[in-house]
Amino acid sequence: MPYEPSAPRAWTEPYGADLALKVRAPDLAGAYREAAVLLGEVLAAGDRRPAQERKLALSARDRESLLVALMEEILFLFETEGLLPADLRLESLSDTVLTGILDCDRFDPQRHAPGHGVKAVTWHDLQVRDFEGGISLALILDL
Repeated sequence: MPYEPSAPRAWTEPYGADLALKVRAPDLAGAYREAAVLLGEVLAAGDRRPAQERKLALSARDRESLLVALMEEILFLFETEGLLPADLRLESLSDTVLTGILDCDRFDPQRHAPGHGVKAVTWHDLQVRDFEGGISLALILDL
């Protein structure tokens, strides 16, 4: 199945008591960016005013582990500093290393509605797959 730019790029679906996060993009960088922004939307609804940056330097054994590391870092920043991702600007990306800048907005109850309480990113049904013309991601968030 080829990548279709008009198709949804990032969405969530119920997965039992948890939430599946799914992304389709033309390349790995776009897929990670879409996943980062979507996780922020799961955590809190509302427009983003990126005023803070966080430098990212992550490494892992493979693409799947790197995706989990990115999602765990975003969840950590939200839990410890109340930061919501607005964009991910990648400086370099391979199957095992990601460096870049996460543009963030601070959670503000006047502008943001609380979303799902995410306890953890799981390894269950984790997927980073190539398909004709793109990359698809799927991961489960433990709510």
